[in-house]
Amino acid sequence: MLQFTQTAASVLQGARSQQGLPDTYGVRVFAAKTAEDEMALQIGFAEVPAEGDHVARQHEPPLFISGEIAEQLSDVEIDVVPDPSSDGQGAPQLVLRPQSGETA
Repeated sequence: MLQFTQTAASVLQGARSQQGLPDTYGVRVFAAKTAEDEMALQIGFAEVPAEGDHVARQHEPPLFISGEIAEQLSDVEIDVVPDPSSDGQGAPQLVLRPQSGETA
């Protein structure tokens, strides 16, 4: 099942707090159509999982994965990389990568 690293969990907890959301909100990963009519992964905060979502509670916040994409993402994890801009002063970026087995 899709997971996230402890570093990504910390970044997401911080983002949730900055948005003034309660600690009970989780992170939802789902597919959505773009303006170009292509499918893209979206991530956002949700109070509860949507119907059919898979729920992972390995870290806080809980992770809600849309049932329609859960199988395709079963061997990847969400991680964080430093800001890729030239000055390095921006926010870290979330990335998908193969699961390392070390999500603590």
